[in-house]
Amino acid sequence: MTTDTIAAIATAPGAGGIGIVRVSGPGALPILEKLFAPAGKGGYKPWILRRGRVQDTEGNTLDDSLAVFMPGPKTFTGGRCGREFQCHGGPVLLAAVLEACLCAGARLAERGEFTRRAFLNGRMDLTQAEAVAEMIAAPSKEAQGLQPPNSTACLGSASPGCGTAWSTCGRRSALPWTSLRKKWNASRRKVSSPPSRT
Repeated sequence: MTTDTIAAIATAPGAGGIGIVRVSGPGALPILEKLFAPAGKGGYKPWILRRGRVQDTEGNTLDDSLAVFMPGPKTFTGGRCGREFQCHGGPVLLAAVLEACLCAGARLAERGEFTRRAFLNGRMDLTQAEAVAEMIAAPSKEAQGLQPPNSTACLGSASPGCGTAWSTCGRRSALPWTSLRKKWNASRRKVSSPPSRT
């Protein structure tokens, strides 16, 4: 379904300076208002970060963080509403913030669900969605350079009318993705090959 509200930790596993919990769906703004106590007065302005305290559903403070509200349809997923908590990047802390979002009415997003929603809502075609996944999984700088999400190599960008039809039926372009995939796979083999001992 694309009408329910989903949440997930958007940053990579492990500890870091900053961690992001993303929420998308019609219930995103109510969840933000329930779990975030902004510093100062005034309402939420779209695309403007606000500092405040993120808390659980019982009002216990979890972190001093930033939050942003993103109204649809100009969100990554193209949905009605999106928002993010930008917290300190401790795994336990991020898990607590995510749990608070789930207790407030969101459900845990499936793997790749944000990108899938973007595809289903027409924010990207199938080749662009694939490029996002391959860019994230790129094993080297060379391979990453082949996978820009909005690349003109995408069929939808190169030929909008054709791209719509191909996206609808779920096919992939044979050109130029065939040559790009060969280069990408070659770079993967180069990186993954063990060093010579001779």
